[in-house]
Amino acid sequence: MVNVKDVKLGKAERKSFGKIEDVINMQNLIDSWRKRLCFQASPETRSYAEDFKVVLHEVFPELADVLQCNCLYRCGCPEMSGCGYFKKWVKESGISMDEAMDIQTRYDVFNSLFYANHPFLGKA
Repeated sequence: MVNVKDVKLGKAERKSFGKIEDVINMQNLIDSWRKRLCFQASPETRSYAEDFKVVLHEVFPELADVLQCNCLYRCGCPEMSGCGYFKKWVKESGISMDEAMDIQTRYDVFNSLFYANHPFLGKA
């Protein structure tokens, strides 16, 4: 049986699953959103993926916080012709490349900047 509860998102309330495990495979979600959050994805796809991450964060913050672009997860782009985002991000985020090798540090720094500057949250 699926566990459903009331969830408030901004000013609206809706029904949501009490346990996201009831409806999706979390690893599949993480893997597929790595591609959608990639800076080589279409701008529309990336924008939708970012908005999804923000909304998911209100209900399941632990899951939303591990939704990252592939290069942030892997410390560099696995694509043949990468965009260079990871190296640019390390430089702009103010952390050292050594600090960037720790996945929790990468995710914490990225999420802090992401949520502070995302236009969906009205802060950008």
